[in-house]
Amino acid sequence: MTSSPTKATTKPSEIVFFSGNPTIESIKGVFHLCKDADSRHELWDATIPETRSDLVCVLSIPRWMSPSEFCVWMKKFEGVERMRAIKPANPSFYMAVIKFRSQHHADHFYMSCNSQPFNSVEPERCYAVFVQDVRFIEPQDGALFDPGDLKELPSCPVCLERLDAEESGLITSVCNHEFHSNCLAQCNSESNCPVCRYTLQPSDCQNMCSDCDATDSLWICLLCGNIGCSRYRNEHAELHFQQTGHTYSLEIDTQRVWDYAGDGYVHRLIQNNADGKLVEIPDPNSASMTRCGKGKNPSTVDALVVEYNYLLTSQLESQRLYFEQREAEKEAYIQALEEKIKSVSAIVPSREAEEQMKKEKDKKVAQLNSRLNKMQSECQTLRKENAFLKDINNELERNQDAWKNRVNEIEESTRKQLAQKEQRLDDLEGQVRDLMLHLDSSKVIASEDKAGNLSDGSVVNVNVPNRSNRRRNKRR
Repeated sequence: MTSSPTKATTKPSEIVFFSGNPTIESIKGVFHLCKDADSRHELWDATIPETRSDLVCVLSIPRWMSPSEFCVWMKKFEGVERMRAIKPANPSFYMAVIKFRSQHHADHFYMSCNSQPFNSVEPERCYAVFVQDVRFIEPQDGALFDPGDLKELPSCPVCLERLDAEESGLITSVCNHEFHSNCLAQCNSESNCPVCRYTLQPSDCQNMCSDCDATDSLWICLLCGNIGCSRYRNEHAELHFQQTGHTYSLEIDTQRVWDYAGDGYVHRLIQNNADGKLVEIPDPNSASMTRCGKGKNPSTVDALVVEYNYLLTSQLESQRLYFEQREAEKEAYIQALEEKIKSVSAIVPSREAEEQMKKEKDKKVAQLNSRLNKMQSECQTLRKENAFLKDINNELERNQDAWKNRVNEIEESTRKQLAQKEQRLDDLEGQVRDLMLHLDSSKVIASEDKAGNLSDGSVVNVNVPNRSNRRRNKRR
């Protein structure tokens, strides 16, 4: 998409911006914005300029839209790599610089949002411009975004995951704390940074006395935070001391602490070892201390100062040694990890070998699956045969019992028949014996009769035991 067929040179427009928590650091720089020289509507033209980049700046984000709400509003756009909230010279709004992954995503965002309202309720509109380059004034070696050549990626303070811009969009707050854009969108901290509680948006609220709404000569209680006016106005700060007994109060304009009990300014506060309460190391030249009889020898105060300075120096030295040791351990750990990565990369096969191994594994898995299916079918067949054989076995067992009963019956009948035949055989043997005896006796009689020996003889009956009875007795 182009603005017009006529070629035009670009003339950058400069915008000064500020960043950082003023109590810690202050960063100042200049944006050089791209715009066409023949554009009639300055930066608010709806057409895309001929010279542009993948870095887009939203110039005026209203104060009612917190950075978390802005992250929610940016969720509908794709290709966001990094974002950073910055402060312009005008404190009534803030700006955001967005770096996209490609020029296509930057053009799509520009055409979708430029001169469009943030929502259907508020009248403020989104004005987007392309950034040609960034120049830092204080410090001169500043960077808009952290370089990607870090040995170890920092962690998101919200989800504790690594801040990888390639996986998810990142946003840097005004106080230079970096988050995942999705994590900051889920925070309910409104305009305060989740890490340092620095107010990301300018505030127009003015301190005033909680009783009379006075806006000057104000004092704030260091124990409960109550704000009251001085004794030269309505004495609400001193009345608060009389009602609550809170001794120390801070003058908002000069940041000096007043002690109502000693009726004088407190130069230094320390913690009492006995009860843990805040007590004063007073100024020996203070008139209030002289009146209260609490003045101390200057040599004692100097000794306390020397002891305090020595204690502070020793503690700082121990902290320095501790953190140097931690840094050395961290470097040694990083070197060990690098050596381990090198050794593992030398052992681990290349991607082609991994693909070949993966193919072989897939082939083996397919073979094993086919074999498993075949064995499952064979197992099913064997189960059917086993059931069939069990049925046959049960039937054979039933037939075996029937045949056993029949054999027993046949044996019993055979035994009876044999007994009958033996009895008949015994009878026949007796008859044969009697017949043989009769025949023998007939022969003897006939021979004797021929000889004449039986002329005066007589017949005597002799009882002979039966052989069958003797056999039976032997069996018994």
